[in-house]
Amino acid sequence: MARRTRDAPVLASDVVRHYIALGTMFVLSLPLGWALGAVGLARRDPVSVSLVIILALWAVMAVVMIVLATVAFGRATSGELMRGLRATNPRRGRLWRLWWGFNGGGAIYWAGGGTATTLIALLAIAVLGGIVTSPGLLLLGGVITIATSFAANIVSYAVRYARAYAEEGGLEFPGGAEPRFADFVYFAAQVSTTFAGSDVQVRSTAMRKIVTVHSILSFTFNTVVVALGVSLLVGGID
Repeated sequence: MARRTRDAPVLASDVVRHYIALGTMFVLSLPLGWALGAVGLARRDPVSVSLVIILALWAVMAVVMIVLATVAFGRATSGELMRGLRATNPRRGRLWRLWWGFNGGGAIYWAGGGTATTLIALLAIAVLGGIVTSPGLLLLGGVITIATSFAANIVSYAVRYARAYAEEGGLEFPGGAEPRFADFVYFAAQVSTTFAGSDVQVRSTAMRKIVTVHSILSFTFNTVVVALGVSLLVGGID
C-alpha cells in the first residue's frame, strides 16, 4: 500500500484518487442508465445506448481523476508537491508496485486504459455506425472519449513525472526555479503531442525510461486512435 504521512494530503495518493473516481463512476452509472431509458433510447437502440454508457462512465472517471489531481497539486508550492509525492510513493518491491499500478498508481493505468477505451469506441463507430438507429449518439460518445482520454494521459503523466522527480530528480526546467505541478503538466503535454520535451532536459536513465513509455503510448494514441477518429469524422458514418 502507498505510504501516507501527516505531511501528505489524502488526495496526493494515486490509489485514493483512483478509488474516488471509480466510486463516482459507479454512483453515476444507475442514474445515467435510468435517464437514457426514461427517454426511450434504451428500447429503440440498446446497442448504442450500452456503448455510450460505457464510454460516458470512462469519461466520468477520467474527468474526476483530472479534477482531483488539480485540487491536490494545482496550488501546491514546489516543496509541498515534493513532500506529498514522496510520502505517497509505493513501497519498494515488484509485487507492491504491481498492486499499486493495478489500483490506479502511476500513469500507464490511465494512459493505457484511455487508449484502449477510445479504440473500442472508434471501432464500434466504424462497425456499427451504419447499423444502429442512433449513430449520432455513438459518435458523440466517441468524441467525448477521445478528449477525456487525451487529457487524462497528460495529467496522469504529469503526476508520474512529478513523483519520479520528487524521488531522484532527473528533469531540468528552464529558468532555474523549482518546478511546480504546472511545469510537469507542461512537460507531459509536450511529450504527449511531440513525443519529446522541447526546453526541458531529461537528465537521468530512470526518467528516460518513463519518457520512452509515455512517448510510445502517446504515439499509439495519436497515430492509431486519433487518425481513425479523424477519418470517421471526415468521412462520416454511412
